[in-house]
Amino acid sequence: MIVVGYLYNTNGMATWCIETAYALHEAGENVLLVHAPSVKLPANLPFKTLCFSFNSTNKSGIAKVGFMGKMNSFLKVFSNASTGFSYKVYEQLTQEGKKVDSFFLNQSNMIDPRVPIPQYVCSWVYPFSINYYLKTAFLSLEHGSIKNKILTIANAIGFYRKDKASFKAATKVLALTPAMQQNLLQQNYKAVLLSPCCAVEQNLEKVGDTMIERKIKVIMCALDLSSKRKNLTWVMEQLNLLKDTELEIILIGRTGEYMEQLIAVSPHTIIQKGILTREEIIDEYNCADIFLFASLSDDWGYVLTEAMSKGLAVLAPYQHPFNYIVGHQDYLFEPGSKQSFLEKFCRLVKNKDVLHNAQIHCYQRTKQLFSRENFVLASRDARLI
Repeated sequence: MIVVGYLYNTNGMATWCIETAYALHEAGENVLLVHAPSVKLPANLPFKTLCFSFNSTNKSGIAKVGFMGKMNSFLKVFSNASTGFSYKVYEQLTQEGKKVDSFFLNQSNMIDPRVPIPQYVCSWVYPFSINYYLKTAFLSLEHGSIKNKILTIANAIGFYRKDKASFKAATKVLALTPAMQQNLLQQNYKAVLLSPCCAVEQNLEKVGDTMIERKIKVIMCALDLSSKRKNLTWVMEQLNLLKDTELEIILIGRTGEYMEQLIAVSPHTIIQKGILTREEIIDEYNCADIFLFASLSDDWGYVLTEAMSKGLAVLAPYQHPFNYIVGHQDYLFEPGSKQSFLEKFCRLVKNKDVLHNAQIHCYQRTKQLFSRENFVLASRDARLI
């Protein structure tokens, strides 16, 4: 049995768990997906699942309060200790008489050295250095109070220490891109290339249709569309400059105050969908032509690969890992450059053949590199399964 976990939220790391479980199951492996009680799983999953909760009770039975309690909690942030996840799950399954062959883990501190079987863990950060952890942490900081800045520094250092200890203990570290794998190998970690996967339709009609006699449909997606890190308000500012090209822009997520201001003055048709489930978002891709992505920092970008798998042309910043995901300079703009963005975007919307070629490229690249089938082949080549 291969155990995949730990699914405890709804972000990209949760998607990794579900897609990894799907890929291994479809390859004929016996898979168990472990999830938190608070998570609502998609309906009709074809593989086994286990609802698992950590015991958060204080071992001494007495919770520390006051200054010392706060100091103790603060110091725990820096700890590189394991959560004990893999050990507790392994112990429970073994007691039930089930044989566990390996763990595929989405978070480094889920590894436990007491587990006597292979434990494979994803690395989500490139380059692997304390400076990069601090940089990305501050990019995610929406409010800059002194307290928030101190906590941001503490969490960044803590995550770096946890990842470093776990990468040393892991049987293999799963690198998302070739650049990430090379960076980890140079630091003597046992890294293999295993890019995240998604479902890719085998027969897609969208890329066979070059007739676009209507408004080009553009889609943008984020939990918070006004997030500084997601940078989609910057994109909307650029789109609002295009007075001579009327677009239909589909927005998925909470708009926020600044995005609402931009919507109010936009020359384009704006359709606000609000917050949708992952399945509903993927359905929306069927109605669009171009997916716009502009994150200043992101671990992977599942929305990119999922949009590409549906035959959308994409436009993303020329930076890691988006440059690897997209794989073509024509569909990558220089981060922060209005000229680069508008030049690349206008080329797509003003020539249907260029748009069609972009859709074909994006679909084929996802099919070749980020499909579930490719995930399994790469796993077997690396002798993970």
